[in-house]
Parts: sequence; structure tokens; C-alpha cells
Amino acid sequence: MLCSIPACASIAIANPEHAPYGRAAVAALEHDHICHKVKDKLVMGENISQAAQFALSGDADAGILALSLTLAPAMTGKGRHSRFRLPRILPLTRRVSS
Repeated sequence: MLCSIPACASIAIANPEHAPYGRAAVAALEHDHICHKVKDKLVMGENISQAAQFALSGDADAGILALSLTLAPAMTGKGRHSRFRLPRILPLTRRVSS
């Protein structure tokens, strides 16, 4: 659960400036009123895959990641994960270029 996130020394997320999962992570932290407690602990990956790598390698204590990445074979049996619902205020969309 997100309530345990403030106890971590570092938290990996995708960069919210250009990654939809990063924006979703920030929205979830804000929704749970803990963004101000963890903003100095955030480790920004360029994308969600790099954020997952930070969490997997131990470069971050925790990560707010896509569920599909936490269930991937590379992460199976490494650490633990919890599911949480995204706040409805932020739709998760991707832009596809042609």
C-alpha cells in the first residue's frame, strides 16, 4: 500500500514530465496525501522500464510500477508487490506516433 511508501529511503517512478506511468504515480501519491513526504526520495527513470530496473537492482528501495512489469519473469520472486487503484482524476493514456 502507498501508506508504507514514506518509510522507504528511495522510490523509483517513471519521469512524470514525459511518462504516463510517472504522472499516474505522482497522482496516486498526491491522492493519498503523501507526495510532500516523499518528493525528495523519488528516483526518476526515463520510462517505466527503467524505474522497474532501479527497483529490481536495489538502486531504489521501492517502485511505483506497472503491474505488468511486476508480474514479468525478471521480477518474479524478487521482493513483493501490492496493487492499488489509480485515482480517477488521471486517465492513463499513451500517444502512438505513426
